[in-house]
Amino acid sequence: MKSKTTCHKVRFIALILLLVAIFSFFNSYSYHDGEDADIKPVFKKVFLDERTIKDFGIKTEKIKEELVTETIKATGKIEEMPNNSFLVNSPVIGKIVEVHVDLGTKTKQWQPLATIQSTQISTLQGEVSNLEAELELAKSNFEREKSLFEEGISAKKELELAEKNLSSVESKLNAAKNNLGLLSENGSQSKEGLFEIKAKKSGIIVERNLNIGQIVQTGDVLFKIIDPSNLWINIDVYEKDASKVKIGQRVLLIPDGLNKKFLEGKINYVGSVINNESRTLPVKAEIKNPMDKSGEYLLQVGAFVEAVIHTSGKKTSVIIPRSAIVDVQKDDKEIKHKHIVYVRERTEKKGKFIPRKIEVESHDSNLVEVLSGLLHGEEVVTEGGYQLQFANNPSKENDEKAQGFNYYMVILLAIITLAIIGFLFRKKVLAKR
Repeated sequence: MKSKTTCHKVRFIALILLLVAIFSFFNSYSYHDGEDADIKPVFKKVFLDERTIKDFGIKTEKIKEELVTETIKATGKIEEMPNNSFLVNSPVIGKIVEVHVDLGTKTKQWQPLATIQSTQISTLQGEVSNLEAELELAKSNFEREKSLFEEGISAKKELELAEKNLSSVESKLNAAKNNLGLLSENGSQSKEGLFEIKAKKSGIIVERNLNIGQIVQTGDVLFKIIDPSNLWINIDVYEKDASKVKIGQRVLLIPDGLNKKFLEGKINYVGSVINNESRTLPVKAEIKNPMDKSGEYLLQVGAFVEAVIHTSGKKTSVIIPRSAIVDVQKDDKEIKHKHIVYVRERTEKKGKFIPRKIEVESHDSNLVEVLSGLLHGEEVVTEGGYQLQFANNPSKENDEKAQGFNYYMVILLAIITLAIIGFLFRKKVLAKR
């Protein structure tokens, strides 16, 4: 009975070992999947020798407190410049028969925008034609009276009447042409009573207030066009900083959605009245609107920007190169801070790199001001910080070693299991004998 109980125990142990071997076998395959595994940054201490540091292209720099220009951080909104926008009005009463552009269309100077059919145009054109014919007749009559007067056939009074009539017709014709010419400032007319509205300047259509078949009156606004090559940034500066802002000061602008592309402008207007509700002073900065590779303007009217105004004041602050900042992935919920830097601590044989959470504020396109997290004299990585994120990830060699270790464990457990099974089988055979 005791022998039978011992046999059951041994069999149970053998079954457990077999299950462990099977689990280890499958785990050895699921542990490493080079194609599907996502490599994520690991923000831990990193130890590298000098050769690896050189291979990674890591450069460091000691932090110094510097005397820098004091800045004011504020929110701004992109606006059109008044001189760079204009309205296109209807110069006549008529019906819209064609529209050549739409919202967002880029226009060139004197490009046709719409065509109006107008009886007013027809009337003016007919008046000009009639006066031109009447002028030819008045000229012919004047020349005839002048010749007769010189031959002594006609009286001087007849010549004076002919001259007066010629002058009157010329005046009427000039007035009619001027009236027609005033319409032509925004377009051109044809003999069929059609008037083509044209753009005075290049720009982008931002308003369209007409459709085919619509009746328009003189002075109706048909289009609004802006030239977005130069824009205003309307910045609200808090009352406590209002006295520090002056015309001509440099402004660093960080538009939303431009992947940290920094633009620069200059203040060209400072308000004189504080807003009672927001307690802010309106300030405007002019900026050139850059284009992308496809020729589209990057800045859009109405968008918000972050503005950093460089005042004339000075202060001592910790400044580091923007290249030292390592952005933390947005989907990493464990890391609350937006940025980190790597601080180097020198050892005898290796370099020790420690990730440090910091808070920064933009200073200009190349530098940032450190608000917290770094001290004077510490050494930070200015180049190669992104490589350090992955320096502590298991390398291919380590993965292969770990996988090989699992294989050995499988083999060892399998041998032990087979040995126990063989021992039990041998004992059973001997018992039968």
